[in-house]
Amino acid sequence: MTDASKKVDLVVLIDTSASMKDEAEALSKGMVTAIEDAKKACPSDLRVQFLGIEGTFATTEFTKTARQYLTGIGVDAGQLAARAHGGAKDSSAQEQIAQTVVDLSRHFDWRAGAERALFVLGDESLDGGGLTIGAKAVKLTDRAIAAAVDNEVKVHAYQTTLPSQPTPEQEAALTGEYKRLALRTGGEYYIHTQGLADFGKVLQDAICASQVPVEDSIKDKEKEADTIEGGAGDDKQPARPAPWKGQLLAKNEEGIKTGVTVKKGDRLTILASGWAKMGPDWPWHGPQGDKNHPYQQQMESKYLLPTTVGALLAQIGSTLHYIGTGVIDWEAPADGEIVFRYNDIGGAGEFANNDGAFDITMRRETA
Repeated sequence: MTDASKKVDLVVLIDTSASMKDEAEALSKGMVTAIEDAKKACPSDLRVQFLGIEGTFATTEFTKTARQYLTGIGVDAGQLAARAHGGAKDSSAQEQIAQTVVDLSRHFDWRAGAERALFVLGDESLDGGGLTIGAKAVKLTDRAIAAAVDNEVKVHAYQTTLPSQPTPEQEAALTGEYKRLALRTGGEYYIHTQGLADFGKVLQDAICASQVPVEDSIKDKEKEADTIEGGAGDDKQPARPAPWKGQLLAKNEEGIKTGVTVKKGDRLTILASGWAKMGPDWPWHGPQGDKNHPYQQQMESKYLLPTTVGALLAQIGSTLHYIGTGVIDWEAPADGEIVFRYNDIGGAGEFANNDGAFDITMRRETA
């Protein structure tokens, strides 16, 4: 028995290259029936949003891009991992499934208390199309998995008919990445490389599977994911290090020491959320700081870093760097321990009347 009041947010995301048009049309036609059937089979408070990757399909449900949606709710385009579409000859931008999973996991306006799920559809490599899975493609899938897990987002992955004939080895590698993205995030995978599926049934299944708590699903699928990655049994690869998570209080003048020491060139992904303010008389703001603060220009030179008031900063060694709401694949500019700081005037008790805090998640990949 499922709880009809349980919130489920499902984002359906599609590769908008020309070869995916049939899938977009078939999925749109089956949507209404699938949602009604899902309400009967596994009732929930369901919210569904359809988005295309750097493109749309007319006469389907996919009439808005992920970029349009996210910037429309206030996300800074500069914070997005997926690159913008560069014109008619830039079809690979429309196939950035892995990068767009990162963006939606981090920035979509998920409802409080809702189970979060993405249903992604593509035919070629998750990093921008093509039939070859190289080290870069694997790394981008890893980053998509990390962003989804860090934000408790379950990813269901659908691979459809390939537009050109791959070798058996290429097809196995491509399918493996779709499966890995789903399994490592607790999602379901659907492999239909020989024709269209019954999208009504597929979507219904994905909706129902989205109601299972993500942590339970990840644990259940761990062995299959290990096998796909070639790490089953005694040869199992070491588990990926858990992300560092902590909270920076705005009144903490010394900042929060992470205990994470980096080398120059290490890659960092940092995500931040929360609210803070510089004293009782000023408005609340997020980790990006308050650029409209009355003292922004007047006192800028006295802040820890001459940038936006109240912003989240990262100190590495003796240098400070603006982080704001986060960075993806940022190259550490120096050696040293990472300390997160709140950008206020140092000394003279200036931090004491601040309020609020930022929640921070950080992953490191060594150079």
